[in-house]
Amino acid sequence: MAGPATRYRVLDPSAPRRAADPLVADVARAMLGEVVERTPHGPTGDLAAGWQVTHGRAPAAYLLTNTATRPGKNGPVPYAQFVEYGTATRGYAQPMVGPVMTEWRARVGRRR
Repeated sequence: MAGPATRYRVLDPSAPRRAADPLVADVARAMLGEVVERTPHGPTGDLAAGWQVTHGRAPAAYLLTNTATRPGKNGPVPYAQFVEYGTATRGYAQPMVGPVMTEWRARVGRRR
């Protein structure tokens, strides 16, 4: 037999995200280290040196981005996507982000 319904009033809907923010920041920085380790350094090391974690628009939201630029040019290195995914003519991809994301999702993801 069910009891009486209970009502809750949420006073601060963003409190859980703010509370989780430091933990999410730590996970993002740990992921960054793993991505940098997996990134091929090549002759210049520009791609590996360009990884960074920035805070997103909301609490507990972080972005892992690559801001590597070509020497003497303004703009990202043009080959980053080909390193991650390979090409039609060269099938040897060296994935950096995908495997790290998969591993971390398995480590900290929700259990059903």
